[in-house]
Amino acid sequence: MFNLKLLQDIARISKKDIIFELPGGQKFKYKRPKRVSISPLFFRHGECKRCGRSCAVGFDLFWTSKSGLNSLLIEKLKEYPVKINGKEIDLFYYKNPRITPKCDFVSYDDKNKATCDIHQDKPVHCALNPVFVSCNKRNTTINKRHFGRNYKFGCEIEWEPFNYNQFINWDIPWLKALSQSAKDLNILTYLPEVINRLTSLDFNNKIKLGKLPKEAIVIYQKKSNVLIELWKKIKK
Repeated sequence: MFNLKLLQDIARISKKDIIFELPGGQKFKYKRPKRVSISPLFFRHGECKRCGRSCAVGFDLFWTSKSGLNSLLIEKLKEYPVKINGKEIDLFYYKNPRITPKCDFVSYDDKNKATCDIHQDKPVHCALNPVFVSCNKRNTTINKRHFGRNYKFGCEIEWEPFNYNQFINWDIPWLKALSQSAKDLNILTYLPEVINRLTSLDFNNKIKLGKLPKEAIVIYQKKSNVLIELWKKIKK
């Protein structure tokens, strides 16, 4: 089962319309957003309980680059050509076998706690499990919620108050990794603007003091031209 989460998240925050075409001709079309914002819920802390529920579905895994990956893992990857707005780009793909209904790289200890055997090299779409880029009527929101990766019910994650260390050492690095994946695919996104806002000195000074956003942080808002809209109505 091909996991569209990474491609979907990037497309929903892209500066241009995106069409992904998978081998076999299946197409996924995304319109560029009219608005991009960060939800206040993005700033809650979610501690992984190693329940393994998010890994219970054996999605195929892919990377946008082999750079820095373990050589033993690289040997298992195959090139997977996709077309992005008509241009072919190779992803690096690991197809999970269908023998067991879980990721091939998940194992369990004697306490039945899940362990990822490629934790240091896991793909971005696994690391961003609780981060969800939603889009409703072309309004994109970056959020955190259960089942951000595969909607597998039963995830044991518990939401806790804001944790600055997690924000700096997990949230920001993985947003940067998502941004790098977009660059690997030659897709311009609003992620650099998102990261710049979240890492700005003024913003960090506030959240260190517990002054968290109570409303959505708007990163981009398409400006409507009143005269153009009026002219369209007149022509009708």
